[in-house]
Amino acid sequence: MADKVTYLPYSGPSTGGPGDEPPMSDVARRVEHLERDVGDIKTTLARIETKIDNFATKTEMAQLETRVIKWSVGTILAAGGLVFAIMRFMPG
Repeated sequence: MADKVTYLPYSGPSTGGPGDEPPMSDVARRVEHLERDVGDIKTTLARIETKIDNFATKTEMAQLETRVIKWSVGTILAAGGLVFAIMRFMPG
């Protein structure tokens, strides 16, 4: 997923120290920018939540595994019984 975050350039005075922040006069523009980004984040999160709802849980996967094992064992036993039945009724 491409990085859709945009950053506002800051060209104000700099003290060169850590934690150098823009002046408070830019706050309204910065808040508007943050609100747009939060809107994008909410949209992306909603899409992710929708996709997550379609995933199987651990319980569902365990139940599926049990059903597959039962069907496999049943099929093998039925095939074996069919082979023995054919061998019994064949002449010779």
